[in-house]
Parts: sequence; structure tokens; C-alpha cells
Amino acid sequence: MLGSLVNNQLIGKINTNQLMSLGLGVSILGAITMSIGMTNLWMLLGSILVIFIGLNILLPIVLSHALLGFEDVIGTASGLFSFGYYILISLLTFLMSLMHNGSIFVLPVYILIVVGGMVLSLIVVCKN
Repeated sequence: MLGSLVNNQLIGKINTNQLMSLGLGVSILGAITMSIGMTNLWMLLGSILVIFIGLNILLPIVLSHALLGFEDVIGTASGLFSFGYYILISLLTFLMSLMHNGSIFVLPVYILIVVGGMVLSLIVVCKN
């Protein structure tokens, strides 16, 4: 809810690329904080909260732009989008299964990899 509130407050004040960058920055901050405070339960939970706040700032914008220009074929476009989304989630889950070694310290590395991929995607999209 906090990510959504931040998103709603800032959506008219800054452009969407800056808002997406803010969401990614907050998620990266949460992942770094998680890697530092893994032995403290409250620090771990707080950093997970920060990661999700960042993602909840980012995702509504991404999803609202995902199907722009496909209004005339919205059923097919949304079906293909959902298919791609679930394929990506499956691949990310498989990646985590390969990385998992029984230690909780793999989680912040995994989150940094995923958010890093999101940053690279944002850079590519913003250049185009």
C-alpha cells in the first residue's frame, strides 16, 4: 500500500522514467540492506518490506504501459503478455533453485540479480 501511495503522489510530479528509477533504487537499497543485516530478523523483514515498496512503486507503471498500442487486440495481447509473464516467473524460480545452497545469504544476491536485470531493461527501454 505504501508503494502505491508513493506512486499516486508522485505520478503527476515527475515523469514515469524517474518514477520507475525511484522504484528500482528503493528495491536495490532494500537488497543491499538485506545483505548487510541478514542475521537480524527485524532488519531482514524491514529490508524485504523496502524491496516490495520499491517494486510496488515500479510495477503499476510498467503494467499500465505494457499493452499500450494493442487496444484493438487486447484479448490476444493480454493473453500473450500473461504467458510471457508466467514463463519469466518460471525461469526466475528455476534460477533460484540453481543458486540455492541452503543459506539465506543467497536471497539478497538473487534479488540484486533480478533488480539488476530490471535496471538494464529500463536503460534499454529509455534509450529507445
